[in-house]
Amino acid sequence: MFYFWIFYGYILIWARILHAAPRSQVSVSSSAAASVKYPPPGSGGSPQAYISSLSSAKADPKIPVTVNDGAAEIQPKLTWAYVASDEAYGPEEWHKIAPQCAGVNQSPINIISEKAVLKPLENPLALTFGNEQVAGKLINNGKTIGFNVANPSVSMAGGVFGPDKYVLRQFHLHFGCNGKKGSEHTLNGEKFDGELHLVFQNAKYGDSKVAMQQKDGLAILAFFLMANPGADPNPAFQRIAAKLGSVQMPKQQVEMDGGLSLKNLVPALKEGIRNLRRFVYKGSLPTPPCYESVTWVIFKRPVNLVPERFVQLRGIYRGGMQPLCGNNRPLQKLNNRELFLFEPAPKPTTPKPTTRPSTTAGRSTTGAPATAAAGSTTGAPTGGGSSTGAPTGGGSSTGAPTDTGAPPAADAAPPPADGDPPPPPDDAAPPADEVAAPPPEES
Repeated sequence: MFYFWIFYGYILIWARILHAAPRSQVSVSSSAAASVKYPPPGSGGSPQAYISSLSSAKADPKIPVTVNDGAAEIQPKLTWAYVASDEAYGPEEWHKIAPQCAGVNQSPINIISEKAVLKPLENPLALTFGNEQVAGKLINNGKTIGFNVANPSVSMAGGVFGPDKYVLRQFHLHFGCNGKKGSEHTLNGEKFDGELHLVFQNAKYGDSKVAMQQKDGLAILAFFLMANPGADPNPAFQRIAAKLGSVQMPKQQVEMDGGLSLKNLVPALKEGIRNLRRFVYKGSLPTPPCYESVTWVIFKRPVNLVPERFVQLRGIYRGGMQPLCGNNRPLQKLNNRELFLFEPAPKPTTPKPTTRPSTTAGRSTTGAPATAAAGSTTGAPTGGGSSTGAPTGGGSSTGAPTDTGAPPAADAAPPPADGDPPPPPDDAAPPADEVAAPPPEES
């Protein structure tokens, strides 16, 4: 009997321990992480789940976290980064905290010109500046160097956006580390030294968190950045470079006294963007939560910067005193999306006037009609004894028609280096819509 009670007590103890560690499941949103800790055996306590919430993607589906028997702790990573670490998921695993990062309409992409659907530049895509100098703060958020706009004074409408008004909320930079190029998009497989993103929000959505979850919620104007030793000084980037010492570490920010001029930041904006060649496609935010709510407008003409600017940017740090450079996501597949190329329609060619030789009573020695009594020795019609056989009006020896009564049509002036024509006059009649409808959106 004594041994029976010992055995019985032993069974009760183990039953209590096993009861304290059942198989359970804790559901958390994709913007949160959970850990489960068990109490000491025999303490009578129950397993407890600790949930650490992040600020993004509240509308994402819930991800189940399963706790198996005997497991002491499950601790998913809490954040994302461009390089995987013990604390952060790399780009290949971003979907573990933001499921839409595994979607089919993701950004960035490789832009292949030959596969783009050609569209004429007709409906003017226009920027409106309420204030030439944009007020705001320069910020290091640990992922990029950006400029948060204080009072939205720059808006955009027209083109593929139709009557919808989009307002500038911020811009930021992507750039590579030493010896590497860091643009997010590529053009025909070519990377650039960096990429500038001007992020606009559809004004009909007052809350940015709501806007970023709508298919027409965001628009990003992207400009490639190119290191060029012969580049003209860029006053806006000079001012940014002068402030970088104040945002060298994550979470640091500094006011830009007097604001920044976007027209200095992107010199092409001084002539307007309506005639700048550009690619357009529907894509996503290139970072978590990766919402597929962005209409991308990527311009062919790059912004040239002196190489020193990229050297200065590479002196900025993210967490753990690691360089911030290399903040570009790997390329994503275009899948079934359409890519559009908007460029000016080809100009019609004007034929040069031709001169028909006149016939007189006089004849040449070969029997061909001549324009004067004195005939040519070649048999070609002439007006004054040309020795070349080309029609002339005064004895030219070059063979080119001259003195036709009207000057020949002038050749069209060559376009600028990147092929962008100068903008039409301000009083030009408004042309037809750029496209009948925005690019098709995938569900």
